[in-house]
Parts: sequence; structure tokens; C-alpha cells
Amino acid sequence: MATLQAYFAKPLTGEWGNDATGPEDGVPVLRTTNFTEDGRLSYDDLAYRAIDLEKKQEKILQPGDIIIEKSGGTPKKPVGRCAYFDREDGQDYFCNNFTAILRTKTEEVNSKYLWYILQEHYKTRQCLKYQYKTNGIANLDIKDYFQHIPVALPSREIQDQRVAAMDECQHLIDVGQRILSTLDEMVKAQFIELFGNPALNPEGWPVKKLTGLGSCKNGMNFGRNDEGYDIRCLGVSDFKDLSIIDDVESLPMVSLNDKPPMEYMLQDGDIVFVRSNGNKDLVGRCVAIYPGDVPVTYSGFCIRFRNKSNDIRTGYLLRFLKTDAARNAMKGQGANIQNLNQQILADVDVMIPPINIQDDYLAFVQQVDKSKIAVQRIIEKLSEWKDALSQKYFAVPGFC
Repeated sequence: MATLQAYFAKPLTGEWGNDATGPEDGVPVLRTTNFTEDGRLSYDDLAYRAIDLEKKQEKILQPGDIIIEKSGGTPKKPVGRCAYFDREDGQDYFCNNFTAILRTKTEEVNSKYLWYILQEHYKTRQCLKYQYKTNGIANLDIKDYFQHIPVALPSREIQDQRVAAMDECQHLIDVGQRILSTLDEMVKAQFIELFGNPALNPEGWPVKKLTGLGSCKNGMNFGRNDEGYDIRCLGVSDFKDLSIIDDVESLPMVSLNDKPPMEYMLQDGDIVFVRSNGNKDLVGRCVAIYPGDVPVTYSGFCIRFRNKSNDIRTGYLLRFLKTDAARNAMKGQGANIQNLNQQILADVDVMIPPINIQDDYLAFVQQVDKSKIAVQRIIEKLSEWKDALSQKYFAVPGFC
């Protein structure tokens, strides 16, 4: 049985080139920051570098190339990630010097089939065995790694069929994600339709400061060595793109020395904000949580708001706090770690329409949420199907 190395030409190292200000004097260079979670490429944040195209012709990316990360990585994302290049827009692209280009030797091999094999191996962290460190940076020994991946390739026809099946799964997942995005946009559009732009308040609704509607409380700080009382804890990483968290059993457990005071325990309808984060786009993001009878606390990187007013529904307030006007009022302070504090929140003006209009809006949101749940279930089933196909087609039994 051949190994994966037999199907690739010698890897080509990436290029970084010299400084360039943009497309006027440089060419786009793809970095690992352009890798998506599913191994595709995002072209939203491209680096531009001055590279001699005549001398570096062979390193211009071609459709079907695989870009592999050979240096870098993080504890949560080991080095060895791969992305598949299939862009055909007339633009020349390079990849940077922390990556390498994998190009197949023969048309008898579907390069995307090999990419799916690498994806399956990365998911199971098999590449960790072939990492080494220099100056604190993790590196992947590509040659050694590929020499240890046995591959029995089926015919090109079967390769193409399997790739098509995987691609169709991903296409349907993408369609589902676009539907979810459209539903979210519908909720935002309906907000503007009923209430107008909060920054302008065209209907002249009453306005109150946020802390005039309820109370805020910073989250708990606890140490890694604390132990004795285990409890679920809402942290920044749990926010994602969610609006509501009602499945608190999925939240991580933390150990504390003692049971938290009641003021640190979350209640149904609490709104929790990201207080501090290195990513300024995350600061001010909020979710409403419904823990029911499950004890849940929240981390020191968060702030909890508890609504105490009969003039405003929590569901309306949550959507209001996600508008651009409210987010702009909550922009964080600080140079490196961005911060939000209770004083900033206290200054946020909240537009308060009549309760009956708030209720009409929330009835609309409830119907949209039902549709979102149905779509999310379909996406989950498709993802499970795709994972099952990947294991069936691309896992290598006995890999070592």
C-alpha cells in the first residue's frame, strides 16, 4: 500500500515577499488566518506583498492546490491545518512562508480526495506525532507525516463520486446557514419596521438609561486551583453568535472553593454582556439566558444585567442591545484588552415603545425562532451525515 507522499510532488514553500500597501503594488498572500474552520478559504482579509511573479511562477496557486500549515499553530489548533484552493477569478494568489503548497503528481488523483483525507486526520489530531518546536514555534515534518499515512486509492471515478457526495453535504449545510442568516436579518428588519432606528427614535418613544431599568453585576473571578464546588459557568467563549441560551447543560463546569453568593447566580431572563476581550468586536455582545432550576454562574469577563422594569420586555431589550446604535454606545475602552464597564452600560439610552408593540415584535421573533430551530436541526443532521461519510471514506485504519 502506498503512502500519501507518493501522490504529491515535493511541497513548495510559501512566499512572504516585501512590503506592499495593497493591490496597487502587491499581490494577495493567503495566511492561516484565511483558513476557515471547515478547511476552506476566506478572502475577506487579504495581505498584499510585493513578489516577483516572473521568478515565482511555480508558486502561484492553482485550482486544486492544497495549502498546509507547516509552522505556527496554537494549543487548541495544532499545526497541520489544510485548506483547499479552488479560486478562479483571474487573480494570482500566493500563500505565506508559514505554509506550503501541496500539488498532486497525476490526474489519476483527485486532489480534493487527498484534502479530505488530510482533513479527517487533522480532526483526530494524528499530526501531533509529527510536530517539533524551534524557538517556541510548532513545526510540522510534512515528509515524515506523509510517509506514515497509508492510502489505498480507489479508481478516479470512485474518488470523484465520494468527493461529490461530501461537497453536496457541505453545499446543503451552507444553504442552511444562509437561511439562518436571512432569518436573523428578518428579525433585525422587523425591529426597524416597528420601532425605527434607535439612534433617531423617529416615533419619539420614551427613553431611559439602562441601569434605570434594572441592575448590573460583574461576574466571578476564580482560580485554576479552586475546588470543592462544581457549577456550570457562562464564559465569553459560550456566547458565539447566540441570542438566547436555554440549553445550559451544554455550558462547561468549573470548580470553586465555595458555592457562589446568590448575586452571582443567573436567573431566567438575565442578559449577560462580554465585558473584556482582546477582540474588540466581541466586547458588548450579549445573550439572554434561561437556566431554569440549573445552578449557573458567569465569569469575571462578563457583566450581568437583570431587568426589574414592567415597562420593557426582556426579549425586546435584548434585540435593542444588539442594534448598531446600542453597540456603538458600548464601545470598549482600553488599548490592548478591550473593556466594557457598568458606567458605560449605565449611559446607554434605551428606547421604550408601548408594551403592546413590544409584544407584537416578540410574537414575530418567536415564529422566526421556530423556523430557525427547524433549520438548525437539519444542519445538525447534515453535519452528522458528512462526518459519517468522512470516517467511512477517508479514515485510515491502523494509522500510526
